[in-house]
Amino acid sequence: MIERWHIPISGFTQAIDRANGFDRLWLKLRPLVSESCSLLPPQRWNADFSAIAEFIHRMRPQKTPDIRVYAYSWGCGHGFVKLAKELNKRGLQISHAVLSDPVFHSWWRPWRSVMTGKWSPPILISKNVHQVYWFYQRQNRPQATDLIADSPETVIHPGIELARNHAWMEDASAYQSKCLEVAKL
Repeated sequence: MIERWHIPISGFTQAIDRANGFDRLWLKLRPLVSESCSLLPPQRWNADFSAIAEFIHRMRPQKTPDIRVYAYSWGCGHGFVKLAKELNKRGLQISHAVLSDPVFHSWWRPWRSVMTGKWSPPILISKNVHQVYWFYQRQNRPQATDLIADSPETVIHPGIELARNHAWMEDASAYQSKCLEVAKL
């Protein structure tokens, strides 16, 4: 059974049919794959996270699997948030998440993703997430919003500001290095 999962989640304009920073991150994570460790291909920000959570649940060992997520933009504000909720329904935890410029997502008010300050609500980090590292930029929009924990047990490390435009945040060496560091813990 699979004891550890690495799940990259891309941003709004990204997919596996177009080059982006997750191509390089995925290749860097490949050496970690083994019989008991799985690396999913980069998932779209709006993938079927219920199905992914169910698959992980079915493939789990006797003990709780170690799940780590690496996400960018709406891959954070929608994909990561949705995956965490779906895993929580199945009693599964996310040990670590590394987020790059996490942008709030709303199906009802999508324009809020380009708002800043009080107009962009914070992203609520589910209680089944243990540690979150994150990077943000303030050069252009969209840009990261605040993160708040749904539980006092969730540790949200201080965000690290990078001098990059939003479109290049997932390819930043600091972000990719942190993903690799967390993947090897």
